Amino acid sequence: MSHLQGRGIKTIPTERGPDHGVWVPLKAAFRGPREELDGLPETLPLCQVSLPASNSASASLRLGRALRDLRSRGIAIVGGGQAVHNLRDHFSRYSRQVGGKRTFDNKTIVEPFEYTLSFAQALSDAVVPPRSGLAQEGGDSTEVRGMDEERWQAAKALFEREDYTKAHPTNEHLLPALVSLGAALPDEKGEELFRADEGALSW
Repeated sequence: MSHLQGRGIKTIPTERGPDHGVWVPLKAAFRGPREELDGLPETLPLCQVSLPASNSASASLRLGRALRDLRSRGIAIVGGGQAVHNLRDHFSRYSRQVGGKRTFDNKTIVEPFEYTLSFAQALSDAVVPPRSGLAQEGGDSTEVRGMDEERWQAAKALFEREDYTKAHPTNEHLLPALVSLGAALPDEKGEELFRADEGALSW
């Protein structure tokens, strides 16, 4: 924590366990045969970092940049969120009334909303630019810094899109992506390894 405090970022220690933004990615990575965290290494060091209190894109990017040099010490920085997260729309379309209770049938094929597709693609375009959009190997430092700024501006522009408020009624599921982007080196190329658009949710 002193690493962050030295950069003017206030930290407040807590005693609570990991929230779902940490627990869910760990479950996907280390789940055992009973769909629990049976495979989680006992010696795995883990530090959960909350989002900035300001809820701004710039603050999240700066937080990532403050954490950036930890990567050279063998520390992975993972931002857990969702590309699109509107549970109200998701459940209003894909839930049903059973015995006086509202339930969601997750076996139903869930067609994505239009804004789910458009915003998830915009997010991918912003943080995973094509190779030609990055500084070529051996480029000068000015060009590399320019790529960093260009990608940050593209990420901040997501908050000005018409489909933003539908895709993210609240922004806590989008900001972790910006923390991760801030931790990326300017000349690093992102890669989309998986994409799933379901209803008003996208991973």
